[in-house]
Amino acid sequence: KILFIIFMILTPILLLNMVIASMGNTYQRIITVSERERTRQWAQLVLTIERSCSPKERFAYQGVYAIGADDKRDLMVIKRAAKSKAAQRKGAISNWKRVGKLVLFLLKEQQTTAEHVRLRRVSHQSVVLKPKAQFDHMLETLAWERDI
Repeated sequence: KILFIIFMILTPILLLNMVIASMGNTYQRIITVSERERTRQWAQLVLTIERSCSPKERFAYQGVYAIGADDKRDLMVIKRAAKSKAAQRKGAISNWKRVGKLVLFLLKEQQTTAEHVRLRRVSHQSVVLKPKAQFDHMLETLAWERDI
């Protein structure tokens, strides 16, 4: 009976200790990931700003925020992690949806239908792909008449 009472007292204490340890580990992982993300976003912002400046302005600004070592400028490269298959699939689906909406918008803007566009494309291709179409048709007609 005494052993059972000791077990009942120690078990919740040990479980609580395990929960606190796992929470600390999770907190540390979140801090690490958020710090990396903050650095990545900062680098992306710097690149965006640099692209909008002339080369002379860019060089002047880099002197303000770049870390110098013996009058050399260093560059830190941040690579994104590879996307998972699910993320790639989701991105592809969203791109197709976006393109579909854009096509529908352009069709409405031109006040036409997809069938008219397809017919125009087919007729345009026959003219583009066969620049001598009328001449070829005339030769076929002459050859047919000669055979008769």
